[in-house]
Amino acid sequence: MATGKRSRRYVLAVVPGDRRVDLAAPAGRYGGREAPFADREVAGRPTGSVSGSITPFAFSCEPDLPADENLLVHEEICFNAGRLDLPAALSVSDCPALAEPAVAPRAA
Repeated sequence: MATGKRSRRYVLAVVPGDRRVDLAAPAGRYGGREAPFADREVAGRPTGSVSGSITPFAFSCEPDLPADENLLVHEEICFNAGRLDLPAALSVSDCPALAEPAVAPRAA
């Protein structure tokens, strides 16, 4: 998202698959002016994964990881694990230990 004329901050918003990211939520949380989706090349850079297979947790400080509160009502989170042909599932109860997400409304 754009946080200034020349500054950007990358955020990996995690929402349920049947919901859409509310782009105003991360912009408001981080003081940004706008929060567009990153293009495929940019999205994969901080995570080392191709777009569509980025895990719902990060192994580095960037990107930040806000997660939608609606994820917590499910038992598992299913996702592609770094590759489009490698599905995985993670118990929701294990997510805080792995990812330390900031949980709040993120989806519309």
